[in-house]
Amino acid sequence: VNAYHQILIELGRFDQLLAETEAQANSTKPDDWVILQMRGVAKARKNDRDGAIAEFDRALTLATEAGNEQAVTQVATTIAQVAGVDATLQRLNDRIQTDTRWKFFAAELHKQKQDFVMAIKLYEEVLADPALGPNARLTVLRSLGSTYL
Repeated sequence: VNAYHQILIELGRFDQLLAETEAQANSTKPDDWVILQMRGVAKARKNDRDGAIAEFDRALTLATEAGNEQAVTQVATTIAQVAGVDATLQRLNDRIQTDTRWKFFAAELHKQKQDFVMAIKLYEEVLADPALGPNARLTVLRSLGSTYL
């Protein structure tokens, strides 16, 4: 199903995708986050930014409630690509404040939008986490170093 929906998006058949997934639009099934994400992409491509954000918010809610952090990351990445970095940062703000992994994700987004001062600040906060393992520390240092270049 997901590959089919992706093909519809690639072909520009946004209305068809939205019509065929209308039944899942108000779903509470944990795995339907991906349908809501696709609906968000379709609405964004139709220039319905508010509708897209609403679909993405529901996808984030389902993925979060399911405890599926990989899905949350995928939806967040899609929001950044489709609706912009600021929309993503706004939706992840609580996570960014309390979770080192999301703080790193936010630093990467700030670097993407060339807000290097904020990216560096966030990278340094991540590095200050005593629970950060050596491999993760190396990843953060690489990202921080490339930000200075």
